[in-house]
Amino acid sequence: MTERILAEEIAFYEKHFEEFRRKYAGQYLLIHGAQLIGAYDDELEANYDGYRQVWRTRTEGQGYLVLKAGDPAMPVVEMPIVTRTRWPSDAENPT
Repeated sequence: MTERILAEEIAFYEKHFEEFRRKYAGQYLLIHGAQLIGAYDDELEANYDGYRQVWRTRTEGQGYLVLKAGDPAMPVVEMPIVTRTRWPSDAENPT
């Protein structure tokens, strides 16, 4: 599969980001394709509706996107820098 998973949903969200942020502040959005299915106060409810309205009724395996209005479409993951410290025993067993 060469297409990015949820590429259409992410592009749609990013295109309407400011509108969604203002109109649906604090709510969870359910997006399928280039369509906003609904806005929910509860993330679990949004996921349940995604399963019920998208996953079960369309070709199985089609995805949907649930995220909080105003959050970035692609989460930023920060990873600590890992350094290796030489221990006295390293001199005896170089790697």
